[in-house]
Order: sequence, then C-alpha cells, then structure tokens
Amino acid sequence: MGKGPFKRLGIFFVCFSLFVGVLYLKEASATGALQSPCSTRSKMVELLSNRYQEAKTAMGLISNRGVIELYVSASGSWTMLITSSNGKACILAAGKYWQTTIAVPEGAPA
Repeated sequence: MGKGPFKRLGIFFVCFSLFVGVLYLKEASATGALQSPCSTRSKMVELLSNRYQEAKTAMGLISNRGVIELYVSASGSWTMLITSSNGKACILAAGKYWQTTIAVPEGAPA
C-alpha cells in the first residue's frame, strides 16, 4: 500500500471487504446454499472481462477462507467476486457508477 491518504483508503477497502466477506460466508453456511451466480474463478473472471469489460482493481484475503476481489470497468460497472479456498467463485454484489475517491488528509483544504 502507498503512503498517506492512499494507505488509509486501502485499509478502509480491506476492512470493508473483510466485513462483507465474513457476513457473506456466515450467511452462506447458515442457509446451506449460495443464491448468487457461481462457477470456477477462471470462468467468472472471463465472464466479467468479456461481457462487462471489467478488470480487477482491488483484492483482499478473507482469513484462510478465501479471497474477495473488486472488478471495475471504464464505464463504471463493478462486480465484487468472492472465491473460496476450494476455488469456487461467486458474485457477491454488482452495480453501476463505481467511483474511486481519494481520501483527503485531516486538516488539508477540501
């Protein structure tokens, strides 16, 4: 990670991703079945690239249970993909109008 505001933005994203990922894994194990589209990670990445022109922009490790990744396109579409340790990848969330913001250091003019 970088320094200053980029480091805080990275830490925020990782913490948020871990929180969402843990909730997702907890819900998935409680219901016994995943309701989101799932396949192998390579097939899901190919789908996101070919159909939506999305590329990986961020990722984080969810303990030893898996990885969460964020894919974003130039048009602003985005998909959050979660991959378990067995290689099964599922879409956790998706949407439009993704915007990357830069955190402003405290005390700096806005």
